Amino acid sequence: MATAAQPRDEPAYISLLKPSLVGQLYSWGYLCLFVLGFTGNIFSLLTFTRPTLRSVSTGILFITLASSDTIFLLVSIIDFLDFGLGIPLVSYVNYTILCRVRLFTVSMTQICSAWVLVVISLDRWIRTRFPYKSSVICTQKKALLAVAIILILDIGIHAVMLTPLVGTIFPGVALLACGPATWDYLYFYYITWTVIQVFINCLVPVIVMLLFLIDMFTRIRAQKRNAGQQIEVQSRGRMSNPAVRRNNRLQTQLFALMLSSITVFLATNLPVAIYRIVFPRQVLTIPITEYPSVAKLSAIFQFIWSVNYTINFYIHCLTSTLFRREFRKCFNSLCKSRDTQVTPATFITAR
Repeated sequence: MATAAQPRDEPAYISLLKPSLVGQLYSWGYLCLFVLGFTGNIFSLLTFTRPTLRSVSTGILFITLASSDTIFLLVSIIDFLDFGLGIPLVSYVNYTILCRVRLFTVSMTQICSAWVLVVISLDRWIRTRFPYKSSVICTQKKALLAVAIILILDIGIHAVMLTPLVGTIFPGVALLACGPATWDYLYFYYITWTVIQVFINCLVPVIVMLLFLIDMFTRIRAQKRNAGQQIEVQSRGRMSNPAVRRNNRLQTQLFALMLSSITVFLATNLPVAIYRIVFPRQVLTIPITEYPSVAKLSAIFQFIWSVNYTINFYIHCLTSTLFRREFRKCFNSLCKSRDTQVTPATFITAR
């Protein structure tokens, strides 16, 4: 018999699969993420589309990163409604199609964001290691080509999630709402595929980015030593021309933006990656009575992981004077465009 706390037609074990802490995280936690994330990502897009930043390949890549993060947050609204607010989406939409689109898009944006960061690191590494060739190698067109290649491979890897192999498991239950629709696909999805995902969207990108960073730091220190030996020459007026100095400052600031983004990625993804290697085996082996504790821990890690797609704008503001300056220009231009809109009073005065 259904209790007063659960829907009349809902099986008793379903209420056990919905711990209250999970609902709180998916409601209040995600609400905060949406307020911060959508605001920050929109401002990031507006700032990186400023002429100063979009004129370089790194700016184009950061626009892609902000777009991918925004798409992730948009898809997360499904989780907010379904698991946080408890709205029974299964009653209003084709839940199986929703599951496929949700898993496909979330998985795609994970890899897209991770590998766009790798390309940003590669772009910065080329500019540090081969400064005289960077103007030819690191162009806007090649940055767009790299993004296109990532998207094509990304879609190809995750296209299986749009097939009948994926469907509905327990509608409205966090972590178990969607998944493999056949027993044959169950083991691969929860054991093999999860580990593969951890490697391609976290561990491999982390290793590649760290290698680039180590080499860049080594190179930059060597350049500073060489620069120190040339102080006397520079004091005699043989310094680079103003255009070269401006470009050097721009590249330094873009390096700071890259470093802050990678730091956020490492801090939010590595703990989740480690847990996601362990979590699938728990799902397949634990009794249903122990599910709430696993669900709570998984929801906490999921929330930490989602922070990666939310706070880049604020980290950029803290770490880069160039980004702050361009953001202020963008914000001021938006305010001026509102102030200069034609009103009846100004129209009469103009006449």
